[in-house]
Amino acid sequence: MPRDTTGRELTDDQRSAVYHRLLQLKSNGRVGHGEMKNLMQSFNISQQTISRFWRRGCETAASLGVAKVGSQNKGRCGRPRKYKDEDVRSAVTSAPAHLRDNYRTMAKATGVPKTALWRLVKAKKLNRRTSRLRPMLTPQNRVARYNFAKSFICDGYQGCRQWHDVLDCVHIDEKWFYITQVNRRFYLWHDEPTPQRKAQSKRHITKVMFRCAVARPRHYSAHRKMWDGKVGLWPFVETELAKRRSKNRDHGTPVTVPMTVLPLCRTHYE
Repeated sequence: MPRDTTGRELTDDQRSAVYHRLLQLKSNGRVGHGEMKNLMQSFNISQQTISRFWRRGCETAASLGVAKVGSQNKGRCGRPRKYKDEDVRSAVTSAPAHLRDNYRTMAKATGVPKTALWRLVKAKKLNRRTSRLRPMLTPQNRVARYNFAKSFICDGYQGCRQWHDVLDCVHIDEKWFYITQVNRRFYLWHDEPTPQRKAQSKRHITKVMFRCAVARPRHYSAHRKMWDGKVGLWPFVETELAKRRSKNRDHGTPVTVPMTVLPLCRTHYE
């Protein structure tokens, strides 16, 4: 493996090749006549460098079980760093949190260039995290949540407390759904055409309210099957006759439209 003429030092693969070449050339603990010179000329290195590779490989093989002759210059060479990690850490942690949402404002608040901050992010010294807005609970909210959780504790056998299995509870809620989405993903064959979806305006997509009822999933031993807990899904829609004629339908054609949800409508779907 000849050495590249543009590099000042051997790569880790070339160093390993030198060590393994010595293992092949050594017989009875000695290298044959002229083999060392040929090895020096092949990799354009001195005998002292080859001896250093051999000593380091023998030492690491004896201590670690694997010969490691790679370069040890990483992190100990090159231009010294202008900003130390301790100084950058103190500058970043002392800056307000609202001034640390992007590189520009953080660089201005800490006095550290954006490039240095970016390198610290790549080195995983700085982490990019997301803070979600949480609901602020009042004392009354905390008491209500505590009582709600406490209501699921029931008395068990011999006075022991246990959690309610919630097998007799059905959760009912209303959900909004659009009849379609602006962007949808499909998995198609390589020669299959992409489905065409068109609308008059993507800003006015029909939205329908559904009433959903779900319960805890459970296993029916008699039927030997698992129930997913989905009770039903009912849309709040009604069928009426078209009041006007259009290019898509005639006057009086039955059409399905969303309905206004009133307490009377809720009782109809319950």
